[in-house]
Amino acid sequence: MFIVGVLGVFATIYSAFILEGSVSALGDLYTDGDEKIKVIEEIETSLAYYRTLSLRHVASEESFTMSEINVELEMAKDDIQSNLALISIAHLDNHSLQLDSSPVGFEKAQKFLNITKEYLEKTNEIVRLSADFEKELAFEHLTQAEDQYISDINASLQYLKRIEFEDFSLLRETLMSATSRNLIVTTAIGIGGVGLALIIAFVVIRRITYRLSHLLDWCRVVSSGNLSASLFSDSNDEVGRLTTSMKDMANNIRLAHDELADAKHNAESVAEELQIYANAFENSGEAILITNKQNHIINVNAAFTRQTGFNLDDVAGKDPRILASDQTPITTYQEMWQGLESNDFWQGELWDKKKNGQIYPKWASISAIRDGNDNVLFYIASFSDISERKESEARIEHLAHHDILTGLHNRFELENRLDQAIASSHREQQQLAVLFIDLDRFKNINDSLGHHVGDQVLINVANRLKACIRESDIVARIGGDEFVIVITGMKDSSQAAVMAEKILKNISEPYEISGHELNTSPSIGISVYPNDGDCVDELLRTADVAMYHAKEHGRNAYHYFTESMFVAANELMKIERELRVALHSEQLVLYYQPQINSADLKVISMEALLRWKHPEQGMISPE
Repeated sequence: MFIVGVLGVFATIYSAFILEGSVSALGDLYTDGDEKIKVIEEIETSLAYYRTLSLRHVASEESFTMSEINVELEMAKDDIQSNLALISIAHLDNHSLQLDSSPVGFEKAQKFLNITKEYLEKTNEIVRLSADFEKELAFEHLTQAEDQYISDINASLQYLKRIEFEDFSLLRETLMSATSRNLIVTTAIGIGGVGLALIIAFVVIRRITYRLSHLLDWCRVVSSGNLSASLFSDSNDEVGRLTTSMKDMANNIRLAHDELADAKHNAESVAEELQIYANAFENSGEAILITNKQNHIINVNAAFTRQTGFNLDDVAGKDPRILASDQTPITTYQEMWQGLESNDFWQGELWDKKKNGQIYPKWASISAIRDGNDNVLFYIASFSDISERKESEARIEHLAHHDILTGLHNRFELENRLDQAIASSHREQQQLAVLFIDLDRFKNINDSLGHHVGDQVLINVANRLKACIRESDIVARIGGDEFVIVITGMKDSSQAAVMAEKILKNISEPYEISGHELNTSPSIGISVYPNDGDCVDELLRTADVAMYHAKEHGRNAYHYFTESMFVAANELMKIERELRVALHSEQLVLYYQPQINSADLKVISMEALLRWKHPEQGMISPE
């Protein structure tokens, strides 16, 4: 009897310790799982914010704004690096956040750390380019960095999340199963002990009737569910030891019952967390769509309905191709399925159609979720409308190639188009003309009426110039009141004169602006390819020389470039350069010339004359 009691107690204690360990492990699982998921989500959120700040920095044109964005970028970068450090520690410390202990998981986590750090370094370089106002190069590098890194980063994040959810579910089921088995074993031991006690009580009923009766009464109370009922033992014989064992067993069962209640409470907490994830899905600001492995839609969130106009009843069980607008290239869909097959992730731009028929661009991220046997369970797609971003990119592209005030091509775009026109004229054996136009006395309008009136004059001039040219010709504003027109496809250089006459007439017409009637006229210099130059710089330079020759000969006129103009311009530059040297080297000499009254031959006044004594050419005449 003593041995049986001892074995029962030991079995009960052992089962209780196992149950306690299971419950503790389940609690640790919930805590660790929550911390791991939070780390991954914080990295994902910080990266999205970091990408947005980088794009804002590249799109910004103001130094002050870029400085403010730099501060936010550094803060976002610190957050990302702090969470990346947690992931790094997780693979070195078994008591830290172990994201995945398998060799493949460690390799993918390490790859994620490396590409994320590379992406941050690359973005730092792009921000420095943007701060130096190398906007086009910065935007190009940013696009390359997005294409090179973001898909891998998002794929790694999705993989880490999926591993956490799978491990979480598997371990929870295992621990709950172990807990149930331990409770059954413990209860079975308790019931067996009670039955054994009843048998022993029946054998020794005549000797210990009162004590067994008391013990039986206690057993009935315990069997009714009152595990806290008291049991008194007053001897060390078999009945006393049995009584002690039964009391200990009841205490262990009570403890196991309490631990099981705690486990149930934790399970309810997990259910609440899953409900939170469900609420996050439904209330996400980004449209989310889920399909089964046959690619049939099984769920959408509220943002999807707001963005597309379709609700779940409209699309349930259908292929997502019902959203397609037929404007996305077939190659894009081929790349999408190849990415999902090889990397379980793809992201890119798609053109879709809303329920009302409106076609719009969206940026989509799609993940394939697989089971332990690498079979697809379902697909998750999240996407957002990027119409505003596309419009911003178009505006940036337009500003990079056009004059802000007049909308004409700027100098950069003029040089590109003129270079293409020269190449085309060379292939077609044709001529082209460059007309360099400068407005006469435009500075007087600015000084007298203000720059706002001057700007309106420039806008009107630009419109008149556009009305003068053909669709194949080029018109640009290269600065201030200077404009350039390129006439293409000329058979005869006289076509340039016809165009110049038309411009002189149109530009010289009065302008009615803010109650003022204003007048200005153009001075036009003309250079012809290939006679006056065979490249962009030469044609612009020779046309500029011809324009200044037109100004010197009375303005409101046009002149073709001649070699003599070039020689005269070079001679003028040479004289100006040598005069500057003369000022510093004291080559200028002062002479006094008296003026004499012819009647009485008296000096009545005196002229002070400056003479130039050149070290090589001698005394240079004022003429």
